[in-house]
Formats: sequence, C-alpha cells, structure tokens
Amino acid sequence: MKGTVPKTKRGKTMVAKLGRNKKTGGFAKIASEAAAKYHSKAAGKRVAGAILSKMIAKRKG
Repeated sequence: MKGTVPKTKRGKTMVAKLGRNKKTGGFAKIASEAAAKYHSKAAGKRVAGAILSKMIAKRKG
C-alpha cells in the first residue's frame, strides 16, 4: 500500500485533522466504492490513497 500513508509530519497531522487514515471510515469507504467500480481491491486502495492525498493537499494553508 505504498502512497496511502503520508510520509511527512505535516501530512500525518492533516490526516489526523481530517479524521481519516487507512484503517478508518473515510479511507475504507472510498476504497470500497472504488473497488466496486474498478472490480479490484488493489485498484480501490490506490484510488482511495490518491483521493486522500488530494484532500490533504487542498487543506494546506
């Protein structure tokens, strides 16, 4: 699952502020919906990681 966990301290802080990580509701919900759409759990996790990183990037201030 490379790329789904933020590597920097700021990224980890933003994930905590968003209340999401790879094991809680936000990531899991996005991953399951994407997995259904793309017919692959691995693809769902990649899509969810990309969406989560975009959400974190938007919140940089």
